[in-house]
Amino acid sequence: MKNSTKAKLQGLTIGVLVAASMSAMAASKNIIDVRDHYREVVYLEPYTVEVCSEQEVVIGNQADIVNGAFWGAIFGAVVGDVIDENGGKVPGAVIGGMLGAKDAEGKLSKGTAMVCKTETRKKSTSVNEYSHSTISFEYDGVVYELDFIKKWNLTN
Repeated sequence: MKNSTKAKLQGLTIGVLVAASMSAMAASKNIIDVRDHYREVVYLEPYTVEVCSEQEVVIGNQADIVNGAFWGAIFGAVVGDVIDENGGKVPGAVIGGMLGAKDAEGKLSKGTAMVCKTETRKKSTSVNEYSHSTISFEYDGVVYELDFIKKWNLTN
């Protein structure tokens, strides 16, 4: 029993001494400042716009020129065969095709039309976001600074 009482008394004494020394240490350190630091973050958000303008356009298309050349070649081959039965088809087809294409090209016209296209642009949004915190404290006459990141409680 004596050993048990002695062990309890020693434990109590050590506990009191530890508590007293912690209290003395706490008295010798002072928190001077806690600062939060932020950084600017830029977010780019894409969006689309329709841009329209008056532009000069060609009315007609390449298919009209090809079609004119085709029918001109046929007509030229027939006429060439009538004029010269000994090989007039080929030169007639070539000349007729060129004349048919040139005629169709002359029927193409230019005009102005409203031409629209979709462009993607980006909207920038600047936000100040938490970066880290700095705590300044004094311990035994020396000032210390430590950087840390706060643990945010999102449930509150």
